[in-house]
Amino acid sequence: MTSRIGGSAAAFIVACALVPNPACGQTHDPAAARRLNGHTFILSDQLDDPFITTLIRTQTGGGFATKVTRDIENEVVDSLIDALVGDLAFLALEFEYQQALTDWLALSASASGAARIGTGAESVLAEGVTSMFGFTLGATARVLQTEKWLLSAKARFQPSTQYRLDILTFAKRVIEEGKITEDNSVVIKSEGIGAAAGVGGAYAPKPWLGLMFAGNLGYADTFSEEGRSDLAWDLGGLASFDLNPLRGIPLGLLVSVKQDAFVVDNSDITNKVTAVGWGLAYTGRDDFSLSLETSHLRVPLTKSDRTITASLFSFNLRYYF
Repeated sequence: MTSRIGGSAAAFIVACALVPNPACGQTHDPAAARRLNGHTFILSDQLDDPFITTLIRTQTGGGFATKVTRDIENEVVDSLIDALVGDLAFLALEFEYQQALTDWLALSASASGAARIGTGAESVLAEGVTSMFGFTLGATARVLQTEKWLLSAKARFQPSTQYRLDILTFAKRVIEEGKITEDNSVVIKSEGIGAAAGVGGAYAPKPWLGLMFAGNLGYADTFSEEGRSDLAWDLGGLASFDLNPLRGIPLGLLVSVKQDAFVVDNSDITNKVTAVGWGLAYTGRDDFSLSLETSHLRVPLTKSDRTITASLFSFNLRYYF
């Protein structure tokens, strides 16, 4: 008898988790805070979230860049070698928790890790292996809201640590100094701090259409030996289309564009990177969002007329309370 009661209770809990039901005590509408004019916004990890919500978010992503070329100075290696060409692979993980303290203020904390590695001997030699780990503390405050509009102010603080396996720089210093010293390491560790503030907004002209924008301005460490900081900024926009109000299909589409500046010394990558992305999202649940996104990046180089193109993919999960 006890096992039957326990089994029935377990089945009831699972049913409540999968299918929201007032009988389970789930009367709260978790999508109300991100709904304007009948449109429930489909969010993207490419753009800051302007809504005051309580949520857990996870992101798993990866990507690749092909035919990455790095020019080699003649005095570093054999003078017959002018450049190395190879492919790069990327991996990224992130976990975030955000808590709405009031209906106008939310605080968040996230942890992330990313890695970049060459897929062949030449690309490992040219670009090495880079890994980065960081934390972000953020705040979102609602400034203005109407039936169709929402405007919020945002701020974030980001300490991070970078590890870089730089074979070419190591070889250059050995040649210049004539020996391996304690200060000349093939693995370089750098620590940096960044901070930014900005605004984010949302507009829903139709129940099936939503538009978002976000912009931030701040500073970030360049991961240089001198510990120098520089200006950092980003600006982007997004359009989301929900087929549920139109056709009863729990599927959403999103298109995004973003340009940002990041600062990393000893690199020939320009500080302006443009990313264009699109994604598919499940919209059948108000408390649950599942999306698959892809972004294509164009990265011009400062020391040549070449441009690196990269493709990134991410699997994103959000659960709202």
